[in-house]
Amino acid sequence: MSGKITPLALACGIAAVTVALCLAGASPAAAGKGGCPNHAAENGAEHANGKSAHSPEKQAQRGCTTEDPAPQPNPTPGPTDQADVQVVDVTISTPIASSFEQEFVVWVGARLANGGPVDVVLVDTTFSLTVPSACTVSPEGPVVVEDGSLPEGVGVFISRGWLVTCLEPGAHELTANVSVAIDPAEAVSDPDLTNNASSAKATVVTAS
Repeated sequence: MSGKITPLALACGIAAVTVALCLAGASPAAAGKGGCPNHAAENGAEHANGKSAHSPEKQAQRGCTTEDPAPQPNPTPGPTDQADVQVVDVTISTPIASSFEQEFVVWVGARLANGGPVDVVLVDTTFSLTVPSACTVSPEGPVVVEDGSLPEGVGVFISRGWLVTCLEPGAHELTANVSVAIDPAEAVSDPDLTNNASSAKATVVTAS
C-alpha cells in the first residue's frame, strides 16, 4: 500500500476539519451553562420542533426556562388590634373664694375608659390648666402621665394638682383640658379619636 495521500482522502480530511470548526464556533451561541439556550439562540429555540434539543419540552427536562417568574401578590396585612380609649369626663376642683395674691390649689381629674376590643392597653394622659392673665400657675405647661394601664370596661380615675395665684381681685375663670392617647410603644390603634379629649371650667373669686 502506497504512503501517498489520495485526493479523496485529502478532501475528506478537509471536510471533517471544517465541520469541527463550525460546531465549535456555534456551540457558545447556541447554548449556555448547563446546555440551556442563551440569548443568542432564543429565536431558534422558539421555533424548534419537539425533537430538537432546544424545544420547550427538552428545555423543561433539563431545568431550563426562558420565561420570567410570575409576579407574586403582596401579602394582605392582618387586622390591627384596636382599643377605643376615651376621656369620659373631666372635673376641676377649686376654692369658691380666695384672697388676691394668696396661693391656692386646683385639682383636675379625669375618668378614662377603654371600649376594647383589646382588654388592656397602656395610655398617655395629658393635663393642662389655663388661667387668665391676672393669675399665675405652677407647674406651667402640660403635665403628661405616661404608661397608665387602662383595662377594658373599667373606669380609671386620675388627677393632677396645680398651685394658682391671682394678683388682682375679682372673678377668674380657669379651664382644664385632658386628652388621652395610646402609648406609641403599643401595637394597637384607636378606631375613634373624637372621644379622646374633654374639658371643664371653674371660677374663683379673689377678694381684696
